[in-house]
Amino acid sequence: MGIQFEKVNFKYAEGSVRENTALVNIDLNIELGSYIAVIGHTGSGKSTLIQHMNALLQPTSGTVHILDKKVIGGKKNRNINSVRRRVGLVFQFPEYQLFEETVEKDIMFGPMNFGVSKEEAALKAHEAIQLVGLDEDFLERSPLNLSGGQMRRVAIAGILAMDPEILVLDEPTAGLDPKGQLEMMEMFHNLYENHQKTIILITHDMNDVLKYPKRVVVMNKGKLVFDGGPLELFSKRDLVKKYQLELPDLIKIRDEIENKLNLTLDKTIKNVDELTQAIVKVLGGESHAR
Repeated sequence: MGIQFEKVNFKYAEGSVRENTALVNIDLNIELGSYIAVIGHTGSGKSTLIQHMNALLQPTSGTVHILDKKVIGGKKNRNINSVRRRVGLVFQFPEYQLFEETVEKDIMFGPMNFGVSKEEAALKAHEAIQLVGLDEDFLERSPLNLSGGQMRRVAIAGILAMDPEILVLDEPTAGLDPKGQLEMMEMFHNLYENHQKTIILITHDMNDVLKYPKRVVVMNKGKLVFDGGPLELFSKRDLVKKYQLELPDLIKIRDEIENKLNLTLDKTIKNVDELTQAIVKVLGGESHAR
C-alpha cells in the first residue's frame, strides 16, 4: 500500500473563532510507483493535503493509511515518526532549511536524526549528492556559498539520503530560472523512472503537468474535484475554466493550428515532435478537415 485517504476532513484552529475547513471528505488512493500531480488555485487545499501524506498534519476526522501506518482523525496516533523518513516532503524553497557548515553535514543530518550511524550517513550523502546531479566535490563546500539551484539540489539530497519510498514535492521549481526548472523536473523524472521513487508533485506549471505525471488530482475549496490523466483533464474545457486552470502551451498551439488551418489533430499529442509529425501527416496525407 502507498497512501490512502478515507473520508478525510481537516480544520485549522478547530473550535476557535478562526476555524477554517481545509479538506472536505477526501477519498484518494495513491499506489506505490505512481507519478501524480496535485493542482488547483491558491487556497484550494493542495498543501494541506500533502502535509497529511507524512503525518505532518493529522486529520480532524477520517483515516490516512501511510504505507504500513494508520493515522486516525481525532486520536493520538503513536509511533508514526518513521513515516517521515519513508515519505520525504520537500517544501517550497527547501534551501532555507540548510544550516550546517558543509554540504556533507547537511545531507547527513536527516539520516543521523533517524538513528543511522555517522559512517553510514556519510555513504548516503555521497550517493544522494550524485542522485541530484552534483559532483562529490560539493560535499566539502559550504551550502551558503552555492547558487540557488545548487542549494535546492543539496536540500533535496538531504531528503533522498533518508531513502524515502515516496517523494512529495511542493512547488519544487519555484524561484528557479527556466534552465534550472527543466533540470529539476528531469531529475525527478529520473528518480521515478530509474530509482523507483513514487512522486507526488504540487505545481502551477501546466506544461509540467502534461509532460511528466501519469495522473492528476485537482483540488478546489478543500474538495477533490477531478482525478484522472492529464490529457483527460485538458480535454474537459468546461472543467479547466471552472477551476481557473491554464492549458499547457502545447495544447494552446495545437488548438490554434486546428482553428487556423481547419484541421483535426491527434488529441493524445504530448510534445513538440508529436505535434510536428501530426501536422505533416495531416497536410501530407488524406484530408482531415472538419
